[in-house]
Amino acid sequence: MTPARLLRLGALTFVLIGGGITAWLVDKAMRYPDIRAAQFGFEAPYWPALITFVVLCTGIGAYMQLRAARRVEDGEDLYAQRHRRHPSKKYPNEYPNHEEKP
Repeated sequence: MTPARLLRLGALTFVLIGGGITAWLVDKAMRYPDIRAAQFGFEAPYWPALITFVVLCTGIGAYMQLRAARRVEDGEDLYAQRHRRHPSKKYPNEYPNHEEKP
């Protein structure tokens, strides 16, 4: 499997899990519509905010994985601009052709 395909499958898995959580939350919202969230003396409906949060986070996570898959398909090395570009003490052979700069 190519890395882009794995990222796409990861996005699909993310959506399936998020959809399952959303379906479960909708079921609980229909069974217990009277549950409310209270904080600092204010009350608000509990379910719409929680469902919106789960759907939004699921969408963002899937979008990020699909975007990464497109970048990989275009030939980009997603690790090329990473912050730690030198071998670590734990994995000294991580960059075999790397020479330490003084």
